[in-house]
Amino acid sequence: MKNLIVDIGNSFISFGVFLGDELVERFDVPSDETHVAKIKDLLKSFIEDKKLKLDDFNGGLISSVVPMFTVSIKKATKEVMGISLDILSKEHFSDIEMIVDNRDEVGGDIIADVKAAKTLYKGPALVIDLGTITKNIVIDENGKFIGVSFFPGVEACISSMRDKTALLPGFTLKEKPTKLLGNNTIEAMESGVFYGTLSGLKSLSKEIEDKMGQKLIKILTGGSAFLFAPYLSDFIYDKDFVLKGINFLYKKGV
Repeated sequence: MKNLIVDIGNSFISFGVFLGDELVERFDVPSDETHVAKIKDLLKSFIEDKKLKLDDFNGGLISSVVPMFTVSIKKATKEVMGISLDILSKEHFSDIEMIVDNRDEVGGDIIADVKAAKTLYKGPALVIDLGTITKNIVIDENGKFIGVSFFPGVEACISSMRDKTALLPGFTLKEKPTKLLGNNTIEAMESGVFYGTLSGLKSLSKEIEDKMGQKLIKILTGGSAFLFAPYLSDFIYDKDFVLKGINFLYKKGV
């Protein structure tokens, strides 16, 4: 039987079809009201395109950091696929040890990254998740979540420059800029975002390893990770890491 796993993030909503531990199909849609409003049609198209049989699905789990979309996605999957997905709760990660002030503050995406790192690599490990917010998540050698740091992701950096200035435009960063120093506005913005982020990732990962006094297994994931993976050779790149973690959390409870 297959599981449907859903990750509702600030930038994208990702749907993953799992057979056991294997991700067999995936599709992503922008996380906005326009796409959520037509999610039933998008789900139907996905099912038809991939020739999925609804009788093959057993259940699944939703992890969400956008509460306003959670109920709509749960309702849509029920109506289209006939399965009622669970919503990630404390019961799904009761076995994960955490050094945090308040477990209720820990987002589902972080929980999923921790679960995937603990299950696949044991630890100690650093997961850098490059989403709307870049998250630097650390587990120790026993798989205990010991802390995280945040800084603005690629899209947040671009949006901030566009929205907080009078003249700077918006743009989409699709690849490594050809120039370190730009000769026009877009080139300058692209260079600053890319090389600033890349330098930050390298520097912070080294600082974390130095602080812990040991080498870490380093994993790179998230929507912008593909931009930096070729230039971080000591990282394992896994674009499906969060979906895998949510699937592991779901399987724990069934």
